[in-house]
Amino acid sequence: MPVLTAHHGPTHHLPDPEPATLLVVSRPVAVAHPHRHDLVVPFDEIRDADGHITACRALAHLT
Repeated sequence: MPVLTAHHGPTHHLPDPEPATLLVVSRPVAVAHPHRHDLVVPFDEIRDADGHITACRALAHLT
């Protein structure tokens, strides 16, 4: 099986940071913007019997 290298570049059209506001984004978006401390991702996901994510128990800042 081939092993590829993926690069996640910065995304466009994120709103400017605002005081006391967090934005829930996907992990690739958060990874592409490590300087943005207002971006959080779903964490500790809850899955249904088919393995689909239905909820999360927390939000996380990626470091």
